[in-house]
Amino acid sequence: MAIANAANVNGETINIGSGDEISVGNLVKLISKILAVPIQIESDEARVRPVNSEVERLFCDNSKLKKLTDWQPASTLKAGLQETIEWLKKNKENYNPELYHV
Repeated sequence: MAIANAANVNGETINIGSGDEISVGNLVKLISKILAVPIQIESDEARVRPVNSEVERLFCDNSKLKKLTDWQPASTLKAGLQETIEWLKKNKENYNPELYHV
């Protein structure tokens, strides 16, 4: 809504994200901690990023968004994960973990 209500963003490309960076491994550890269950990581070689991939890090630089609007992240990654996990527990019929979503 901050972008929709801002007058100075027409034609701008703006990244929307927390501005925090976390590795996939650390994300799995955080989810495991929130769930209070051990999680074993399994890799699918077909989905592993190639060694010489042009993408080394996935990180949202939200500084432009903050500069052009009064937007700030409303919650932490941990709080967002907790909220998402609670929603999934209550809405299992709306989610199929067997499907790979891109």
